[in-house]
Amino acid sequence: MAEPIAAVAAPTVDRLTASAVDTSAADTPWPTPGPSGDDVDLLLDRVFDRFRRLFDARRTCGENGVFGFEVSAPDGVRRRYVSVTGGRCNIDAVAPADPNAVIALDLPTLFSLATGRITGADGYITGRITVAGDVLFAMNWSEWFGPYEFGV
Repeated sequence: MAEPIAAVAAPTVDRLTASAVDTSAADTPWPTPGPSGDDVDLLLDRVFDRFRRLFDARRTCGENGVFGFEVSAPDGVRRRYVSVTGGRCNIDAVAPADPNAVIALDLPTLFSLATGRITGADGYITGRITVAGDVLFAMNWSEWFGPYEFGV
């Protein structure tokens, strides 16, 4: 015959709290998941430098314009502007002119776009990317800054 199970006092919330939580550090804020502000800027600089290297002036057919990017990061929205003028591509954190199109996306979607895991059209259709302004101009992004290759 099986032995009866000994009664064990169930842990109470007070006992768990007292033993598991160090209340002396209650003033310390919890860390925010994801990269810090400086890290986000560094990541954005690297991603947009990659876009600059992928830029193919021949594909613009002489067209000029400014793409604005609003990137949602853990600590707020970051902006970058990609201006194409006279076959040259410049990246700025401050708008050199009113953007023709503003492309809004989050950090993971930007990484997916930069690595070729999604195209601008895929992101737009699935709602991961939104566009304000001239949507037809925004569609030039994939043509001017692609095709993408993994590991480039």
